Amino acid sequence: MKGMWLWGALLLAGCASSTPAPMSPDVAVVTSQLPAPASASAASAAADTPADQVAPQDVLDVAVFQVPDLTRTVRVNLAGEISLPLVGSIAAGGKTVREVELEIAERLRQKYMRNPNVTVFIKEKHKADVVAQRLTVEGAVKQPGVFEIKEPVTLLQAIALARGLEESANLKGVIVFRNVDNQRMAARFDLGAIRKGQAADPDIYPNDIVVVDDAGTRGRDVLRAIVSSLPILSVFRPF
Repeated sequence: MKGMWLWGALLLAGCASSTPAPMSPDVAVVTSQLPAPASASAASAAADTPADQVAPQDVLDVAVFQVPDLTRTVRVNLAGEISLPLVGSIAAGGKTVREVELEIAERLRQKYMRNPNVTVFIKEKHKADVVAQRLTVEGAVKQPGVFEIKEPVTLLQAIALARGLEESANLKGVIVFRNVDNQRMAARFDLGAIRKGQAADPDIYPNDIVVVDDAGTRGRDVLRAIVSSLPILSVFRPF
């Protein structure tokens, strides 16, 4: 049966790419919750960056009270540094605006001014371009295919991208394949329970593969074996 699982995962991975992702043959349940891919966790951490923290490519307004020649707008370079007259180059990236103010004031106090009054304001936060990634929806849906998404969607939204379910869809046989920490994993969901509010609508991430089992004659034997082997626990298990 395990060999059939691996063949099914390879077959379904081929829907998203001409080169199947490597599979790990090991072995146990890793979590009782739905884990996000590592890339998604990193993106979430970036989104949690404090608003007053300086980042590369931010634009800063720097002002020194009663010294107009030192008041200017500067952009933080890719190394996280800014350069100012009399102050020189300082590392601003990763620091709060208050920390940058104190460092500029200390540089000026050492050589030029007794009590410099420095203010720093983030005039413009740099927003990295969001690159669309692919989500594959296969099986008993009206328009299977590969869809571009720029952020996570829910399972119901993923099904909607594929124009909804075919009449022959097996609502209890919706499987999500995902790579988590370089392991190929899968979870089975009951779409009927999700629609009724009896189960949570899970997040679906770029590069996931959503497969809806077909209860009719078109159902694939390999997929049917996978469906019957995975309990509806909404947990990802390694393949």
